[in-house]
Amino acid sequence: MARFLRIRDKLLLGLAITGDIFEEIRTGGGFVGSAYRQMYGFVPSKYKKSNFYATVGRMLKSDLLEKVIVGGEPKFRLTPSGLKHFAREFPLIYLQTKKWDRKWRIVIYDIPEGERYIRDRLRGKLKELGFGMIQKSVWISAYPFEDDMKDFLESKNLEKYAYIFLSDSTFFGDVISLVERVWAIEEFNQSYAELLLEYKKVLDKEKFVEKYMQLITQDPYLPKEFLHDPWYGDEARRLFKKMSKTLS
Repeated sequence: MARFLRIRDKLLLGLAITGDIFEEIRTGGGFVGSAYRQMYGFVPSKYKKSNFYATVGRMLKSDLLEKVIVGGEPKFRLTPSGLKHFAREFPLIYLQTKKWDRKWRIVIYDIPEGERYIRDRLRGKLKELGFGMIQKSVWISAYPFEDDMKDFLESKNLEKYAYIFLSDSTFFGDVISLVERVWAIEEFNQSYAELLLEYKKVLDKEKFVEKYMQLITQDPYLPKEFLHDPWYGDEARRLFKKMSKTLS
């Protein structure tokens, strides 16, 4: 299920993508020119401009965003605090920029049927962190979320139900086959390809931006070593960055 994106989320994603956060996390983030005009292009027209301006104002006051003048032109960029906030809000997108440590994090749980609400709470957290279900009650992740899971289990008093293990990748056999079985990664690649094809036919920039942002919130953002070649998500991201220069 796609994550509901608030105006602030869309602005964070838009600035992070145009600022090349996918290639490299840079102190201060990337610039987006023409200030409010182009920033508003990340937000569908159904949102009132008054709400948009209010959101930008709050982000400026909370030091997530800053406006600077470069060559006489106003520009926005994420501050270091904004980048940290982005990494917390969208940890999978941030972590994909890092090299995989070739370790799997494994969560195994055993929760009585009568306490389904506990199981649902745990599953919700696992999905939020991008874990994939390898078999019933066994979930895995390539990313270093063991401390996050430990903190979550302790905070919810779930330690007696779940266990966390760290395993070398060699114990799981062929990585590509595993990834396809657990995350169905080819389906995401196809979704990106269909989005690109649809845009080339319709040429509706706002529709493309809205669908692209929803799609990237569903993407498991697995390490680049796991992705197909070509990976159409990269082409979609490049198109989004190109569009950001002409959004109005």
